[in-house]
Amino acid sequence: MSRSRRPTSVTVIAWFFAVSGGMSFVMTPLSFLFMPAMPEILEAQGQSVPAAMALGIVGSVVLLVSGVGMLRGRRWARRLCLVYMPGGTEV
Repeated sequence: MSRSRRPTSVTVIAWFFAVSGGMSFVMTPLSFLFMPAMPEILEAQGQSVPAAMALGIVGSVVLLVSGVGMLRGRRWARRLCLVYMPGGTEV
């Protein structure tokens, strides 16, 4: 029984999503911790600090889960990425 291979481009994108999602998950809270001006900048733009942090963490988790799911060959992972990416990256 032959198993169809995943295209290289999908593998590269999946790795990119997994790695960038993991890094972003760690860096989002650290950016608020080590950049004291971050809350002031967000408030000056009329954005809520807790909402911005929550969106950053949720976006990171979605990227990470989507990337790992695509590496495992899950169809829902590609759909998750297609649904979330167009509107979920605005902060």
